[in-house]
Amino acid sequence: MGDRTSDSSPRGAYLTPETLLPDHRYVTLPPIGRRHLLVSASTRLERWRLARLHLSAGRSLRGARRVFRRTLAASLAAWCLLSPGRKPPGHVVWHSPDLDGQLRKYCDRATSMVVTPRSNSAHRLCGVSAGPSGSVFIKMADGGVDLSSLRNEARMMREVGPACAPEVLFEYVGTDAGLLVVEGVNPNHSRPPLLPYTWATELLESLPRYGESDFDSHPWVVSLFSSRPPPDVVRWGRVLASRRWPLVVFHADFMPYHLATRSNGEPVVIDWEYGSLAGFPGIDAGLWAVNVGARHLRVPAETISSSFVHWACQREFGGIRMTPHEARAVLALAAYFTYEALAGTDAEAVQRVRASLWAHSDAHF
Repeated sequence: MGDRTSDSSPRGAYLTPETLLPDHRYVTLPPIGRRHLLVSASTRLERWRLARLHLSAGRSLRGARRVFRRTLAASLAAWCLLSPGRKPPGHVVWHSPDLDGQLRKYCDRATSMVVTPRSNSAHRLCGVSAGPSGSVFIKMADGGVDLSSLRNEARMMREVGPACAPEVLFEYVGTDAGLLVVEGVNPNHSRPPLLPYTWATELLESLPRYGESDFDSHPWVVSLFSSRPPPDVVRWGRVLASRRWPLVVFHADFMPYHLATRSNGEPVVIDWEYGSLAGFPGIDAGLWAVNVGARHLRVPAETISSSFVHWACQREFGGIRMTPHEARAVLALAAYFTYEALAGTDAEAVQRVRASLWAHSDAHF
């Protein structure tokens, strides 16, 4: 990690390890679960506390893998306590000239921060303590798709309001970079259940609906079927074509780790960058069951299917109570949606479970 200055960083450069606080020391940690944390604080004890707070890898695992991951996380947190840390360079580079002044409003008076890279072009500053104003969460993006996602996230969080999402404190989107500041919340680190928490689904169901549509002309269905899904997916769609369906708020990545609580205990949903106001009822709940079951709990497709159908038929989605066959169809469409979204990036075994949720014999129709 070199001590570069602003002269060596190009305009629009993504957040670098030199994005630190004056008079602080920092410790970098090796990747865990595709993350790379940079902990910056004025004391060793504070760096240890922050590391323990943000190193949550392995909590959804089981057996020896879970023990190994949690032991590794504890060891890395201990390293923050034992390491003297490094001093930041004399002249730090924040992100890009467009964001420099905006970002410093929050970070120059901060007592600590944790930086969690998402990719080469988008980063999060987690747990930035900004003095009397408390903690804030800062997300930045640098051009292209990431900038568009940041803009959509801000729009969605304002639409669903503080009753369901953290409050947006500040938004800035320039020509080559963007910045979103929201209230600090405490993420959920508990072991994920196969089916969504009741309070989480009720939170989404409490949001407004934006009209209704026939199945074939429903915006979410039109978008999904534009990818020319397999025949079995189309056949599952026919199960839902006999009635009209409302347009509902759609998170599109509804998972346990996207749930959080405010300091007063109120629940919220975070990370709305893929959300829309034209979602299909029950798909968010189906995404939860598919992804938790296939990726985290690693249960068979039939277990996911039977559990979800029994659970979904006892609830209303978008004001509609589904039949078991309709609930099964919603799960199949959710499985195809996440299969396509994660094609080429997720484990092959996980993708096979997702695919098996829509590929069934004629006995299902």
